[in-house]
Amino acid sequence: MEWINVNQLTKEMVSARLTELTDPVDAAVDILEKTVVVALKDVSKLSSGHRQIVVAACKGTLTALLLKEYDLVSPSLKIVHAMIRIANTIQQDPSELTTLSLHGIADMKRFLTSDKMASIRNAINQEFMGAGDMLQKIVEAAPSPDSDRMMQDAPIS
Repeated sequence: MEWINVNQLTKEMVSARLTELTDPVDAAVDILEKTVVVALKDVSKLSSGHRQIVVAACKGTLTALLLKEYDLVSPSLKIVHAMIRIANTIQQDPSELTTLSLHGIADMKRFLTSDKMASIRNAINQEFMGAGDMLQKIVEAAPSPDSDRMMQDAPIS
């Protein structure tokens, strides 16, 4: 498979669609879902590269929304919900895809205040018990601000 910059591709697709839609957040998450499903449709076991695709698609989606000045609490929560739908569609472990989405969400700490990250964590924790705590651990463990280096140095297992 030829390397595709999923982060950039997803960010550009989402940005392009955001200006034309009445519910941009749902549209952005729909693009994320389609991107991940297409990328992983015939995969039986996720490799490190597949995991990085999921993280990159989440980062691209959230970055596009942030660039359009959207609050990221609702989109982050919708992305976690989307991971469960994606897992069912492509026959993967929903907890693994959820964890990968949390890595993508955690990367947003580069752009957000600690209060905003806490709001995201709390919203996720309200609907997915323990997932907000996991997000906090990922945020604390992730190097900053060079998150691309994080992806190269510490592949997601």
